[in-house]
Amino acid sequence: MPEWFTPAIVALAVALGGGLLYLARWMGRIDEHRSSVTKFMDEIRSKLDSIFDRLPPPRTVESSSPLKLTAFGRQLADEIEGEDWARSTAR
Repeated sequence: MPEWFTPAIVALAVALGGGLLYLARWMGRIDEHRSSVTKFMDEIRSKLDSIFDRLPPPRTVESSSPLKLTAFGRQLADEIEGEDWARSTAR
């Protein structure tokens, strides 16, 4: 066995061990960062939910006339088949 072989193996083992240690520390920092981002996003989500809870429901009729529906009102009327109900109920 050549005389340079043992120091080369030791140097390679030290470099590999150092690289693995660095990689493990880096992964730990990434996990810590990810958990802090997750907490931050949960906080943002809860604040947005509280804002949306305070908003009024979408309008179904335009303010100028109760007979003129908004796009949301038309969609709602289509889903509940309001036109058929109105024809069968009204004169």
